[in-house]
Amino acid sequence: MNDPVSGGADAAPLRRARFAAEKARLERLASELDACPHWLRATPLAAAVRETARDVDAVAARAGAKPVVAFVGGTGTGKSSLVSALCGVPGVVASGVSRPTTRTASAVVRGVEDAARLVAEFAPGALDVVPAPGTALPGAVLLDTPDTDSAECASYAPVLDAALAAADVLVCVFDAANPKRRDNLDRLARAVAKFEGRHVALVLNRADLVPQDALRRDVVPDFLATLASFWPGAPRRVYLCAAAPGDAPVAGHADETAELAAFLRSVSGAPFADERAARAEFLRRNAEKDVADAIRAQGDWKALAADVAAFEGLVARKIAARFAEGGGASASRDAAAEALSDAAVARWWGPIGLCLGVARRLRRTFRTPLRPSDLVLPLGLARRVKAFASGPAAAPAVSPVPAFSPDEETRTAWADLSARMARQFDLDPGLREPSDALSAAGCAEAAAAAWADAAARETERAARRVSGPIFQLLLNAIALAPLPKALWSVASTFFRGEYLPADFYRQAAALLGLLCLLLSWIAELRIEAAARALPGRIARRFAASSPTGAGVVPLAREIARLRALATV
Repeated sequence: MNDPVSGGADAAPLRRARFAAEKARLERLASELDACPHWLRATPLAAAVRETARDVDAVAARAGAKPVVAFVGGTGTGKSSLVSALCGVPGVVASGVSRPTTRTASAVVRGVEDAARLVAEFAPGALDVVPAPGTALPGAVLLDTPDTDSAECASYAPVLDAALAAADVLVCVFDAANPKRRDNLDRLARAVAKFEGRHVALVLNRADLVPQDALRRDVVPDFLATLASFWPGAPRRVYLCAAAPGDAPVAGHADETAELAAFLRSVSGAPFADERAARAEFLRRNAEKDVADAIRAQGDWKALAADVAAFEGLVARKIAARFAEGGGASASRDAAAEALSDAAVARWWGPIGLCLGVARRLRRTFRTPLRPSDLVLPLGLARRVKAFASGPAAAPAVSPVPAFSPDEETRTAWADLSARMARQFDLDPGLREPSDALSAAGCAEAAAAAWADAAARETERAARRVSGPIFQLLLNAIALAPLPKALWSVASTFFRGEYLPADFYRQAAALLGLLCLLLSWIAELRIEAAARALPGRIARRFAASSPTGAGVVPLAREIARLRALATV
């Protein structure tokens, strides 16, 4: 059965999905802020975002209930009288100096079942439920709240907070004779920020006691100008109401209580279920905007990121220098030949490629580097047998990455940068030493990653150089040069009915094999020559790359994350 308030059972799953999506985005935002521990404002902002996520949960929990219209304002503004006037039931909420809303809230409902969910959000005894079957606003729950600025405000602050948290629509009531009371505006500012302008109504009550010319010419414009500085996004419409029974009105006064009632009817009933989903999106957007504004207010994060990157570059160049000076991870001649041979042989084709592939397979089998001399018997055979008998060759030794120790240049650069970060960007002033900001593991990983990249690029470049298409075509053409002559001899004698002696075939095969071996040695020698030069080429590329790698300065990741959050 369809819910008359929620707008139908078919729409409920879609709204639940919207609420879940908005909450998930808020949780991700809080997690992103948690990942920026060095920005001092991240923790309070993450707490505010999580509070907003709880607000979304609360809005979702009452998705199918009637909207709650909370009347909030200072002492003597006539909130209770205004509620009674809008209900059309005089005295439905007690008013005067002894009114119970001094310490409690009052919920005016058509039937007590309308307040079932609302009661659960208040402490026991903090909410009075007032049934009013004849209310003129049956589609809403009217919530009369304690004063925001009375002498006893601190004692019932939890009641007022609960009322504001439970509200879907705010009616902010001000005394037309003195609407700009600072304590009242301050108290409501944060609450109003959680509502879209279309869900907030501004009321100047007891307007019948103020001369109308002064009210419209001076009071209302000045009041709206003041609100604009306190409540960004506040509505520009002000309702002038005369809901203070017993006061003698000034002739010709305006009373817009009927217009206010029409506004409340427009936000009541079934459509408000979708309005709650829209409010969840509004809360999420506001949270993202608050975070983005807080980040942007700090200063030029792009310039800071560039400065941190420059410091990373300085550190990286020093790492590269020490890495190269100590031999780094430079491969041995055999290891270079191994890597280069694999890359080069994969590019070769034809009989020379076949020979090189067989040589590589032999190398894999005996697990020792293959040289052209290995194919010369008996020297090569003796070497292979000895290597096989002694077991697999040990992996080439790799020098460890040297630990990075900041020098005077690095310390000076970081001192200037850290002072600026603490002064302009609220970044942790405890990061005073380069060692506090640098990650030893990050330095090692960046150096190793940069070396691996340089090795891969130089190996690929050398492989292309030693296996160029013209060089391959030349060697393969020489290797296959005797083949056409041999094939012609076989074919011509066959058609003449003659047969070539077996020695012809053995000699032709031996010639082809010998040519292939000789030419493959030439290719292998060229690969070996390139392999000897490979470590030096890798070292030069590594030193020129100035490897900055993520992780050298972990703070750089936080700055990048904050810059991304500031673009929302």
